[in-house]
Amino acid sequence: MVACVRLTMNSSRVIAFVAIALLSACGSHPGSPTTPSVPPPVPQPAPAPTYQVLNGYSYDTAFRPISGATINLVDGTQAGASTISDATGRFSFAGTFQASTTVRVTKEGYTPATATAKSNGGSTGMVWAFVVLDALARPVDMIGDYTLTIVAWCTGIPEDVRTRTYAASIRNAVDSQTQPGTRLTLAVEGGTFVPDHRGFAVGVSGNDVAFNIYNGEDFGLVEKVGAGTFLAISGSTNVSIANGGSTKISTSFSGAIDYCALQGDTAWTDQCNSGPRTAFEHCESTDHQLVLSRR
Repeated sequence: MVACVRLTMNSSRVIAFVAIALLSACGSHPGSPTTPSVPPPVPQPAPAPTYQVLNGYSYDTAFRPISGATINLVDGTQAGASTISDATGRFSFAGTFQASTTVRVTKEGYTPATATAKSNGGSTGMVWAFVVLDALARPVDMIGDYTLTIVAWCTGIPEDVRTRTYAASIRNAVDSQTQPGTRLTLAVEGGTFVPDHRGFAVGVSGNDVAFNIYNGEDFGLVEKVGAGTFLAISGSTNVSIANGGSTKISTSFSGAIDYCALQGDTAWTDQCNSGPRTAFEHCESTDHQLVLSRR
């Protein structure tokens, strides 16, 4: 350790010698320049992509388009712009938009709703907003346990599978963002069904009820009725129910019912193309029947 010394000497040479000794003891090296520590540059986030068109649709909770709704842009460079939805519920804006643009939709008889525009991931220069409005009218009660019967119209489908009856239940959809009782799921109980093809969406707006027997763009119900043999059901219909609900709904629906029989016990695929088949019937009709009875 080098002690600190009070210097009283007048000799500049001695003073210089002591100063150098003190600096050396502290770890400094005269003549070696000190390089300042420079932090690495902070990466800057890429600018948010912009789009030239914002398209969208307005629907009610029974899957029907809402025409004549007023659509306002809440934020972004086009904030304050407005337009009206057409007969198909569609609306469109031109300008400069980000995918986070907020859209607000209003219509007399409905609760106002907002949605955030989203890009579909393509390079089309468009973002989309889909907005669902709740009717102010109280939704008819559809939650409960049922017996569901589906009757295929086409005689090309074997008679023993042309009519199918299932136990079923209707409950609130898990991911619903509308008021309870408006966005529902019908699930078929029992039977042998292809995974993710044993139920479909039910929508309620006031006294109007919609059955949407789809899984995306695919069949909503696909039942394995025998080894390598399947019945696939898709379609949609809307009915109006009196206040207080109904114990039985009987209606026609428009859609497709496929009957598929394969040579081996092969898994089902759309159009029955997973293997050699012994029978295939594609039945499209507006007269298929749906009967729903409360249990």
